[in-house]
Amino acid sequence: MARLYKIQTEANTFYGPLRNMIPVDRFCNENVYCTMAEWAFHPKQIKQVVALYRKYFSENKWPNLPIEVEYVKADDYYMSPWNSANIIVDGQDTEFLVKINIMWYTTIEKKASNEATGRFRKQVEDHAKGIWDILKANNIPFKAHWGKVNFTTPKDVEKLYDYQAFQPRIQHQFLNSYIKSRLPA
Repeated sequence: MARLYKIQTEANTFYGPLRNMIPVDRFCNENVYCTMAEWAFHPKQIKQVVALYRKYFSENKWPNLPIEVEYVKADDYYMSPWNSANIIVDGQDTEFLVKINIMWYTTIEKKASNEATGRFRKQVEDHAKGIWDILKANNIPFKAHWGKVNFTTPKDVEKLYDYQAFQPRIQHQFLNSYIKSRLPA
């Protein structure tokens, strides 16, 4: 696989998002750029969620491989994406959540990295927002990983997380603008 990652034309035929990369090998080549959106869902809704993802990607023709789908044990940390509190389906809580992590890859040459990275990031965020909006429109409760692409609003935080209990523990010097924009005032 490492040989195929090379940017040289004779070594590969990849142009645009790479569809067959092994995620753990993304650091093999410094010109490979990866962006992820990782969200957790109640297991009872996973068939509906997968159908919505398929519908979105079918309509928008965006390559969306690789995708990780796995069970994660629910925890009780206030702001954790794996905290199943408030992800209730048919009146039931759950001890496990289903995590879907979509990874978008592309190769970006060093000399064009700032502009190319920005363009790629915008494409990814537009598509992630499209999926996010479909999930919200279908009233799917889910939580997003804070360190990856998400569009959590302060209202989402109030609805899905135990923010009041977490708030006294916030160390404001560690908050960046991305996190601040998602937390209630």
